[in-house]
Amino acid sequence: MRKPVFLVSAILILLQGCHGAQPRDQLINHTAAPDSQEVYFEKTEPLSEQEVISRVDEQYEQYDHVGLRMSRPTGQQDYYVDVEDMSKIDDDDGEKIVVLQYTNKKDASDFGYIWFPLSEQNDSIPGRITVNDGKIPDDIDPEDEYFLNPDFYIDPSAPSFTFINNEQDGTINISGQRVDQYGNTSDIAFTFDPSLANFGTSTITVNENKREASLTGTLGAKTYRQIEQVADKIDTLYLVDVPGSINDEVNMHTGSLIRDHKITTVVPKGSLVASGGVDLFSAGFKRRLQKGGQLHVHSWCGTDEDGDNVIQAGSLPRDDKEHWAQLTYFDKMLGKKDGPAFYFYTIYSAKCENTHLMSTDEVLKYHLATEIFE
Repeated sequence: MRKPVFLVSAILILLQGCHGAQPRDQLINHTAAPDSQEVYFEKTEPLSEQEVISRVDEQYEQYDHVGLRMSRPTGQQDYYVDVEDMSKIDDDDGEKIVVLQYTNKKDASDFGYIWFPLSEQNDSIPGRITVNDGKIPDDIDPEDEYFLNPDFYIDPSAPSFTFINNEQDGTINISGQRVDQYGNTSDIAFTFDPSLANFGTSTITVNENKREASLTGTLGAKTYRQIEQVADKIDTLYLVDVPGSINDEVNMHTGSLIRDHKITTVVPKGSLVASGGVDLFSAGFKRRLQKGGQLHVHSWCGTDEDGDNVIQAGSLPRDDKEHWAQLTYFDKMLGKKDGPAFYFYTIYSAKCENTHLMSTDEVLKYHLATEIFE
């Protein structure tokens, strides 16, 4: 999967659900390795279309079981909950940090983040639950007051606190009282499903009169359904700050939807598109990059059978079967010559925990964009 390994010190990356790009001021450029020679591969698909639809349906079914209910001064409010990410943190306690993004079901401008430690067995919360309304600032340090002085928190040691791990449907239910900065309390309850980390956080805005749409956020099963529903209604898809994909198997099928419907993809000025987002950009029947838009690439990585060692895609032999699905995808999107060459360029450009900002020359070399405009 095209997502980096999270480091203990890189809590910001975890909170931003960074499945590709790092914060703009932390980007590390690398010199890409020379193009690889022609390599043999068998065209393949990681999943059949029916398997993708089945998985997407399953994720949406799970999504219906998650949510957040908070008592506010304006009354009780209900929220959607997206799992931004859940990753093991390499510390003495062996804890995981869960990050949830919540969005008001009736008012998308009312949103924020919840994060908390979760025991390895998912059976307890060893520390307080922290909540902040609104967007996480772009340039932020783990020691920043944003984390030290949250809008409010929930104390798991309080008598009113309940934690239920429902093994039957896989959800975790939490309720208690939230305490704000001034000591005021109100009720809060939420349910989440850890498996929804593969769901994605993308949002899409459609202008049917102009036959265009704008897509933003982390790509996943949610994105596949969003594109599937609008593909017949749009000719152009703008990618606006797409940091990557949480599910590459589904993302390649999302790209196929775009190509099969001959949709033009556009990265506008000021937008940062990375990792799986670049994969999706490459799916455009026409691919337009506005000057000032950023395309970031890197290697995908995984772990060995024991799960102990990280394996970078660039360390595998070029004819390894693990490359075949991606080679098949880029062969379809960029052609027999540019597709494989671009794929190998990406996996040698940067390790999975970093990204490489593509230069204009590199974009043109692999014909990644069919047009670069002012």
